[in-house]
Amino acid sequence: MGQHLSVGICTSFGYYESKKDYRFMGTEEEYQEAFNKELNEEFPLDLYDKKIKNDGDKKYVSFKIKPKILEENIISLIKQQFPFYQPGAYELNNIVIKLEDKNFKEIIEVADDKEYYGFQLLPYYSQEILNNNINMELIAFFLEGKIIMETYGPLFSYFEKMIHIASKENPLSQTIKVRIME
Repeated sequence: MGQHLSVGICTSFGYYESKKDYRFMGTEEEYQEAFNKELNEEFPLDLYDKKIKNDGDKKYVSFKIKPKILEENIISLIKQQFPFYQPGAYELNNIVIKLEDKNFKEIIEVADDKEYYGFQLLPYYSQEILNNNINMELIAFFLEGKIIMETYGPLFSYFEKMIHIASKENPLSQTIKVRIME
């Protein structure tokens, strides 16, 4: 299986607390402040519950989306986003029916079953913030693989529409297009 471009809900993330990156010019406290600032910019921390676990001589800091946030908003989010990307409603309707009246654990199980191409749990996506490797788990609702690179049109259309909506006050934003150019 190849790599995929995905759009998804970050249901959890975590990292091992590390010492200041040697490339960071400043004190340990300044480094921690800068790391926390970047983490806060990347993730809406108020939507997550935080846990700290001692793992030998290191601390593992993890965040899990608050169950109520996922339970109360998952269906409305995918109903809102799917039409921007996938014109057909067949898979969306099946996903919505499958998610109705589900609790947090059951929603995660539906995503983990990978029954639907447009609703899958993808573990261990990683990114780096100030030399800390942040591991994430996503419920991906859009997936595009490198094998179908020539068919990225719907994803580009999604990006365009999101730009249009985000900047609707600026008439120039309505002219934005996303394409691969030679």
